[in-house]
Amino acid sequence: MAFLRKQTPDGINLGMCYSIFQKCVRRCMLEECLYYGNLIKTYGTPNSLRKRLVQSCLEDMCHWDLAIEISKCGDDELEKYVYIVAKNKKTHISAWAQRVALDKAIKKKDESHNPELAQLVKLTFLDVKEDYGAIRKFLGPDGSKLFTYMGKERLVWTVKVLWESRSILKYPLNRSIDDKIVPRKFDTIPEWCRDKHTVGGKAGYQFFFDNSCVMNNRVYSSTEDYEMTCKMIYLTEEAKYGNKARTKHTIERWREQLKKISTGASTGASDTVPKQLIDYGYYDIIQIQLLTRKSNPKVYFCTQDKANGEKKKYVLKGPINVFLAQNIRETERVKKILDQPHLNVKILKISGELWMRSDSLIDYTNDVITKQSKLESTRNIYNGPNANCNFKKNLDKQFMGVMMAVLLKSLVGANDWAERNFITAAPHSKVYSVDDHAKRDPIKELKPKLNKKCSEQWDTLVEKHKQEIQDVLEKWVKTDLVEESFYEDRLEVLKKLMS
Repeated sequence: MAFLRKQTPDGINLGMCYSIFQKCVRRCMLEECLYYGNLIKTYGTPNSLRKRLVQSCLEDMCHWDLAIEISKCGDDELEKYVYIVAKNKKTHISAWAQRVALDKAIKKKDESHNPELAQLVKLTFLDVKEDYGAIRKFLGPDGSKLFTYMGKERLVWTVKVLWESRSILKYPLNRSIDDKIVPRKFDTIPEWCRDKHTVGGKAGYQFFFDNSCVMNNRVYSSTEDYEMTCKMIYLTEEAKYGNKARTKHTIERWREQLKKISTGASTGASDTVPKQLIDYGYYDIIQIQLLTRKSNPKVYFCTQDKANGEKKKYVLKGPINVFLAQNIRETERVKKILDQPHLNVKILKISGELWMRSDSLIDYTNDVITKQSKLESTRNIYNGPNANCNFKKNLDKQFMGVMMAVLLKSLVGANDWAERNFITAAPHSKVYSVDDHAKRDPIKELKPKLNKKCSEQWDTLVEKHKQEIQDVLEKWVKTDLVEESFYEDRLEVLKKLMS
């Protein structure tokens, strides 16, 4: 960054000034903080000093209120805040906690026994998925502004969590100003200022822990919570990855792994998710089921960010040919004429291929199971909650909804009557017919695929609700659909079957 390479009259660049200032803040060296803080303000910008002060509040004080206060202060108040930040108590607990939470999140450790850490793990997941809307909701208006000001710095939400759970951090601040104190320059810059964060500095986390991270006037008199675990994580990562052991590198590796899981690449199946879906802006893409026929298109859950910030979940089916697209459009047209439940189906052209997209009835999860078949190689298949009707358990509660879907499928000549093609959000909610493209097959028995016991129950329910079913068909006959001879004839067949 060119700004940090900018030289000051002292013969050091602004990057070194930053490092000296932060290390002196940790050691409560007020005179030196005043001197190097002024270099940052004068030869950098007032705002660059303001950000360094806020960073120290977050990283070396874990003080939420002061961080927000300084982020809003005027340029003429900056020297006052150098006094306050330099003189008051220090703790590195936010940095320790943040790195431990990242490790727990990557390893999917259950931290429900520690609500503070559990909250940090949850926010870590939101951060790695870049769900900043949810993070901002947690932070509140002032915290959201601070989050923006600090460039989505993870320490912002870390400090918020710790601030709310640890009263020890809310000690009365020493705000006194002593005008007699004279800013002081180092004759020789101490080695403990020259760590891995500076050009030509001493590399390695152990040097940083032993020298650059020394704190005086501590909030915690002894080893801090999360400290030893965090140090072990850093040293282990450093031994494994060398200079690629910084937190940003760990997050990059994790994001890449999540992407592989999302696309199925971790199974070695390169064809699991079509690349064009990712290029089109979809993510968290999961194949819903293995193919049952080689000629069938595949079906996926996926998510896409909308302009209003909503993370919209869809079902995508494809690629499909032009004839299937026409049949799908026809069924959706009929549903709307008959005022039947529909899922806002659209036919999209993605990278020159046709795809069917519908709303997802459920808030699908990322739960998967590895499967393979004669038709498909090893891949991740969805293994979370679904919206399938449960005929064995809920047929009586869902009967009329299922019956309307059966009549609709019969009317357009759809040929897949499996239980999975009747979906609902809840036992008493409306039933949606899916995988019901208009093939115009002959009308068959008005019954979905059922086992013997459910089939007998179905027949009983048909007799019980016969008049209600007939009334529905009479309403359908009065719609514009009857003006089309194909549907006029099929409606008459349905009426006879239900007479």
